[in-house]
Amino acid sequence: MPEPLSSPAPAMRRASQARARDKQEKLLGAALTLVAERGFEDVKMSDITARADCAVGTAYYLFGNKEGLFRALKERFTEEMNAKIDALGERTELARAPLAEVMAEIVRGILADLRANEGLLRAALARSANAPDEWLSFRDLVQRLQHRLAGELGPRLKEIAHPDPRLALGFALQLIFSTAANTLLNDPGPLHLHDSALERELTRMACAYLGL
Repeated sequence: MPEPLSSPAPAMRRASQARARDKQEKLLGAALTLVAERGFEDVKMSDITARADCAVGTAYYLFGNKEGLFRALKERFTEEMNAKIDALGERTELARAPLAEVMAEIVRGILADLRANEGLLRAALARSANAPDEWLSFRDLVQRLQHRLAGELGPRLKEIAHPDPRLALGFALQLIFSTAANTLLNDPGPLHLHDSALERELTRMACAYLGL
């Protein structure tokens, strides 16, 4: 009796899953760009699918609706940020570089992530006025960064000119994030989110407070 031919189903499923992931990433990327350009409320699913060159039905199949797509954007951002926080343990400069340089690098990274996701974060901040839970995952990221950075710096915290160095480090990060969030949401000036001087002045503010 001849041996049965192996089923192509697993390979077909893997190919189908890969295509779905590719379309999902295209849609998320298009949504991120459009929300930054127009704001979440002014973007339609049809706008997103046109930018991503995907069928409207595909977007609804993958995300359900625009709210589902927004949740997916938040989840992707949270996963990416958690991975970066986890990678702090691999940053050898945290043990060697002057703390002022460490703070400059932290500010640079924070601003880069805010700028890359400004539409998503602006929408979440605006929505949190009526639905505080919208901001909880982002708040948790900030707190996790505070704890992880303090742990990685360890004995180097004593270089901070403050009676409670751990508290001071956390408050410096709070100053950075709150100033950046206000700039993102309200843009009060004189410095704006994409101004190169914003990084310099946030670093100066944090280092001055920490006595570095």
